[in-house]
Amino acid sequence: KTFLIQFLFLYLLIAYTIYMMEKERYIAEKKLIYSVENNKQLFKEVHHRTKNNMQVIMGLLETQSFKIDDIKYKKMFQSHVERIKAMSFVHENLYKGTAYDEVDMRKYLEGVLSNLQKITAHTIIADIDYVSLGIKDSISLGLIVNEAVSNAIEHAYSVGSEHIDVSLKEMGGEYCLMIKDYGIGFHTQREFKSLGMRLISDLSASLPNGRVEIVVDNGTLIQVYFNTKGER
Repeated sequence: KTFLIQFLFLYLLIAYTIYMMEKERYIAEKKLIYSVENNKQLFKEVHHRTKNNMQVIMGLLETQSFKIDDIKYKKMFQSHVERIKAMSFVHENLYKGTAYDEVDMRKYLEGVLSNLQKITAHTIIADIDYVSLGIKDSISLGLIVNEAVSNAIEHAYSVGSEHIDVSLKEMGGEYCLMIKDYGIGFHTQREFKSLGMRLISDLSASLPNGRVEIVVDNGTLIQVYFNTKGER
C-alpha cells in the first residue's frame, strides 16, 4: 500500500512537471510568434517608408527636369527617375506581399516593365517564371531590366513600333534573364561603353556566380546568368 501511494505521488509529480514544462513552452511559443509577427509588421513599415521616401526623391527630380530645356540633360534626369522607380517597386512588392525578405520576381518585373510600357509605343512582351529572390539580387535584376529595356526603347528601332522580349527562366539550377530586341543592334563602341551598359555589366557581376553575355545579331540579345546559392 505504501509503495502504491509513493508510485501515485511520483506519477502526479511527473505529470505536474510535464504540465508546467508544456505550459512554459506554450507561453514561450506564443511570445515568439508575437515577436515574429511584430517584426514582420516592422519590416513592412520600413519598406513602406522607404518606398515613400523614394517617391519624394522622384518627385523632386521630375520637378527639376521641368526647368531644363536641354534634351540631353532632361533625358538624364528621366533615366535616374526610372532607376529609382525600379528600386521602389521592390519595397512596394515587399510591403504588399506576405514575405518581408523575399521578392516575387514575376510581380516585381512586371511592375518595372509596366512602368516602361507607359513611355513607349513598342510592345514589351514578358515571360517571367515564378521565382523568389532576396532584396539585393532582386534590385540588381530590376535595374538590369530597366537599363536594357530603356536602351532598346531609345536606340533599337529607328522607325515604327516593334516588340521587346523579356524573360526570366530557370535552366538546370541556374537562372537566365533575357532581354531581346530586333532592331539595328549596337553599332558603335560608344554604346558598349555607355553608363547603362556599365551598370548592366557591374550588376550582373554582383549576382551569385553572375555573368552577362551580349550578342548583336538581328538586334541585340542580353542574357544574364546566375544561381541562388546566396547573396554576396
